[in-house]
Amino acid sequence: MTTQRQGLAAFYQERFNSDPHALLDYCHAEISAVATEVQIDWPALAGYVRLDDKKYRGKIPTLVKGHRHKVAVFGSLKRARNGIEFPHLNFHSKAQGGYTATWSGYDALLDLYRRDGGQVATDEKHRRWLAEQEKRRAERAARVAAAEKREAQAEARRQAEHNAYELAWHGRGAQ
Repeated sequence: MTTQRQGLAAFYQERFNSDPHALLDYCHAEISAVATEVQIDWPALAGYVRLDDKKYRGKIPTLVKGHRHKVAVFGSLKRARNGIEFPHLNFHSKAQGGYTATWSGYDALLDLYRRDGGQVATDEKHRRWLAEQEKRRAERAARVAAAEKREAQAEARRQAEHNAYELAWHGRGAQ
């Protein structure tokens, strides 16, 4: 069963609950192909990339041994003029002269919208997929909260060490 044709924003809401991570999961194969261009193993990395406009800080799995420590991934959320927030990924490689590959969630969403004619399937399979996405969203939120807690603890430890240094060498404590 399908619903009648709707706008892109309504299609995004109906199909993915306007969740950029659900769109990333849906387009996993397409993103994997783009990441392969710069020798990044997207399936191993997909669950850890944050959409916060920052470089991914961690070990990035590569497909070729010679590309280790020479690749970078940037994930961000962009906003289109029609208000849709979509994921945007940049994959960079410094190996062999450097190369950059980009995946845009807006382009992928627009292609999907055109392919499906703006109609969303409302069958049981789609409902199960949405329920699984909700479960993944909860797991992702827990993982992000744990990472933020570790980062806050590391910053507090760094600040305490700095204060101890200042006190020991300059006679000044926290400022």
